[in-house]
Amino acid sequence: MIEPAIEKVIWFYGIYQPLYDEIPDVTFVEGFPCDYKSYIGGRTLFVIDDLIAECGNSKELVKLYTKGSHHLNISVFTISQNIFHKGADFREISLNSHYLFLFKSRRDVTQIAHLGRQLYPRKTKFFLEAFEDATKQPFGYLLVDLKSNTEENFRLRTSILPGEMTCIYQPK
Repeated sequence: MIEPAIEKVIWFYGIYQPLYDEIPDVTFVEGFPCDYKSYIGGRTLFVIDDLIAECGNSKELVKLYTKGSHHLNISVFTISQNIFHKGADFREISLNSHYLFLFKSRRDVTQIAHLGRQLYPRKTKFFLEAFEDATKQPFGYLLVDLKSNTEENFRLRTSILPGEMTCIYQPK
């Protein structure tokens, strides 16, 4: 699913969960360390789980997104409940994100509409319809692929895991 394959997964978390003990081949680390480079080796995936409030204004996190992910052979996933955190540093992180996985939020649907206006200013309705369709099932998501080498017709997808029938959303 990820090419080249990930060799090492480091999961930075804010609150410990017993489930972590059951997940093999993942190193769990409480908080986001200033010296994250000590965790790098081979093709590494960093998962930053609900730590944006704690490190959203961290220059090290910005460096990780802007330079580290491009030059240190790492990928970064950030799990957050908010697309638009306040602060210049988070904006820099957001602008350097290659993938967004959007889940339904009953609390603030306007974030999705705002993102749609940014990504598809003349086709916002298309974006919102794709989001609505992709998230109609429990735990459904819309993948927004922002990589520069991704063809325009493959930017919005859902059901991307092995064994699933991938759905690609394209404007009419």
